Amino acid sequence: MKRIFISVFAATLCIAAWSQPRYDMSKVMRERLDRGVVALRQTDGSAVVTWRTLTSDAKNEPFDIYRNGTKLNDRPLATGGTFFIDRDVPAGDVTYEIRGGGKNGTYTLKTGAPAGYLPIKLDKPEGGITPDGRSFTYSANDASVGDVDGDGQYEIILKWEPSNAHDNSHDGFTGPVLFDCYRLDGERLWRINMGPNIRAGAHYTQFMVYDFDGDGRAEIMVKTADGTVDGLGKVIGDAKADWRYGIAEAMANFETNRATAIKEAEERSRRMEQQRKDMGGQRRQADNRQGQWKRRPGQQPNRGGGERRGNRYQWPGIMSKSGRILDGPEYLTVFNGLTGEAMATVDYLPERGELRAWGDDRGNRSERYLAAVGYLDGRRASGIFCRGYYTRTVIAAWDWDGKELKNRWIFDTNDERWRSYAGQGNHNIRVADVDGDGCDEITYGSMAVDHDGTGLYNTGMGHGDAMHLTVFDPSSDRLQLWDCHENRRDGSDLRDAATGEVIFQIKSGIDVGRCMAADIDPTNPGLEMWSSDSKGIRTIKGDVLKPLSQRGGGRPDDGALQSKTSKRSKTNKNNEANRESSDTDNTALYVRGMRLPTNFGVWWDGDLLREMLDRATVSKYDWTTGKVYPIAKFDGCQFNNGTKSNPCVSADILGDWREEVVTRTEDSSELRIYVSPISTDYRINCLMEDIPYRLSVAAQNVAYNQPAWTGFYLGPDSTAVEFLK
Repeated sequence: MKRIFISVFAATLCIAAWSQPRYDMSKVMRERLDRGVVALRQTDGSAVVTWRTLTSDAKNEPFDIYRNGTKLNDRPLATGGTFFIDRDVPAGDVTYEIRGGGKNGTYTLKTGAPAGYLPIKLDKPEGGITPDGRSFTYSANDASVGDVDGDGQYEIILKWEPSNAHDNSHDGFTGPVLFDCYRLDGERLWRINMGPNIRAGAHYTQFMVYDFDGDGRAEIMVKTADGTVDGLGKVIGDAKADWRYGIAEAMANFETNRATAIKEAEERSRRMEQQRKDMGGQRRQADNRQGQWKRRPGQQPNRGGGERRGNRYQWPGIMSKSGRILDGPEYLTVFNGLTGEAMATVDYLPERGELRAWGDDRGNRSERYLAAVGYLDGRRASGIFCRGYYTRTVIAAWDWDGKELKNRWIFDTNDERWRSYAGQGNHNIRVADVDGDGCDEITYGSMAVDHDGTGLYNTGMGHGDAMHLTVFDPSSDRLQLWDCHENRRDGSDLRDAATGEVIFQIKSGIDVGRCMAADIDPTNPGLEMWSSDSKGIRTIKGDVLKPLSQRGGGRPDDGALQSKTSKRSKTNKNNEANRESSDTDNTALYVRGMRLPTNFGVWWDGDLLREMLDRATVSKYDWTTGKVYPIAKFDGCQFNNGTKSNPCVSADILGDWREEVVTRTEDSSELRIYVSPISTDYRINCLMEDIPYRLSVAAQNVAYNQPAWTGFYLGPDSTAVEFLK
């Protein structure tokens, strides 16, 4: 496999937070992580062993590694990465032990363990049938991590999503959302059923996994409703209540609707098979002139066979609001992370109220939720639960002390003081101490809210899909934010995260739906940035480092973005395997004809540059040639959320500072935790001990999934200083 090495320097560093956040680490209640030893077999018969460097360790802490009680290193491992390759792995189970730093750790590598990843067998739930007669199945979707039992090791909290999950702009019934908790050895601890009154979709079920009360064990905080069943089988609210719109009509016509659904499914299957034969698997393409789908002979007017009414579809006998939850009580619940028990339930704030007050009468804009975690008092983590971002915007902060769930404050754009903040929200959220007061602030798209619930600033640039908050400039200690906007005016901008002051802006007349930031070029100081209309890879000063183009058929142009729809390469077998990915991607950018993703970042290959993670592939930008090429592919795996193409979760969960990629198999029978098999010369403390990074992981899977970011600059320009000592 081709590798690119950084020639700027190759010294071993202990990299640290030289950044704006000013947390008092003697007061902040943090997780108590163990040594994080993990071993993975490789295809050549060797084994890779990694472990964590912790903030409690001394600089250049010496470690010794043992295999079945026999020491493997001749001298203490005091420099270089916490990474070891054992090339003489004996047969049978092998136990590795790391000694050092006053906190030892062990891991047993089992006989027959797969090469390259840790498997977690899943208890896949059975599918079902919705009230309108349509069948659904389940697939593993978003995940988060938390130490639910206080042993220093993360468990995985996994969301199961039904195949009929809908974005809020669509009607239709969905199957219930489920949550499982798994240990890394595959043991399932509990299952929570969110019930019929929590709709499945990207914008509904934002779940926060964190140690909110500081007892060393993580809880789960999430919006619930009547009929939610906790991990012990107890029902929240009214077990018989069903607030789904059109439920009576659907049940009354169930048999008719079921027969129709079966017939439509058979016809759809027959039609798809015929299309594969006749057209080589090509899918329908958009008519750019009218924005309507082109139909092939025999193709139904919509995916569900409903009747076209205006610019919406209706299910037979059911109004276009069918399946939406437009009424009924709403709750916020704290669950015990170890047992799944509901420990406290309160009314969700704000209440839904009049739908039109949010912008429509269909429960679209009123049902847009975001959530996060933040140290609003500089000591204990609070849950942050939000409603709305297109129009009215409400943010509510909650504290859990182990006994009571209390509201800390509410920020509401209906308050006269904050009316100008309405409509500024993003599809995701960022939390960090941006102003250096030791308490976290909330960046909510084009606006920010202070730790006390008052407005911090508002740029007025409006809604967007993505944003990235970290230290971009290695010569500065200030957090900055790279943001994009969908108003066909403001394009994308880099701004000061504390003041909202714009450093540079790239105006655009199109919907700039995606943007990405990463340090991908060691010859240019700081991070690089690009978006779907940045017209190039940008430096921290806004200069074009490398022109970009959208693929429009032939070779890319000289930097002016084309509006033509790009199509997935037929030669990319990994993309072909990802059936949930769309053939149309208007945000695909290209350098010298190679796709430059605007999705996820991942520290993977051992140098200090960040790689790109998209469509089950890790890609590297070669700054010497201006090309992008894959360096790792997760064969047999499926990324989530359609064109979003996200892993279940990606973070520094195990071992050294590189980020693991957690994804599902195509049949959702197991999760796979991929660990980088590439050695690293750099010793960096576990990124999960950096508060902005840990908070970023907690909120990673909110609405439109985003990569985690550190509260300090991490890149080849890093200064060798202490990290969080």
